[in-house]
Amino acid sequence: MSISNRGLGSVTVSLLRENLPYIPEDAERAFVMVGVNDISKGRQAEDVLIDYLALLDDLDALKVDIVVQSTLLTNNRKWNAEIDKVNMILSNTCQQGRCTFVDLNSELAADGAIRPGMTYDGVHLNGRGYSTWSRAIRPLMSTDIDQSSNPG
Repeated sequence: MSISNRGLGSVTVSLLRENLPYIPEDAERAFVMVGVNDISKGRQAEDVLIDYLALLDDLDALKVDIVVQSTLLTNNRKWNAEIDKVNMILSNTCQQGRCTFVDLNSELAADGAIRPGMTYDGVHLNGRGYSTWSRAIRPLMSTDIDQSSNPG
């Protein structure tokens, strides 16, 4: 399997969209997790979602299977309120068959915030957090995805 990582520090949804031309033409699947940097810069969920849904349109045009991973909760409750809104809309969007949604927060967070044992600074994952994330998405890296029957 060939992997192209577009995950760069401080990436926002709009910056990720700008990097789409660098995705290999033969890509079959795109794993997307973005949004926390937008929220941390003061953007509201509604504005982030405009860009995010446009990103999904762009990925649709590339004819790839789209796996949307929940935007990770942080230790900042104000940000998390916006992140929850983003994740709710993304989950609903994927349930309509447009993409597959993976709720990483079900494993990485508790009580509405990232678990302290999963992060080194309240935002970024530590080794344990990355291991948990990896386990959650690994099955989707090598299997066929039928997005028309996506359970969300």
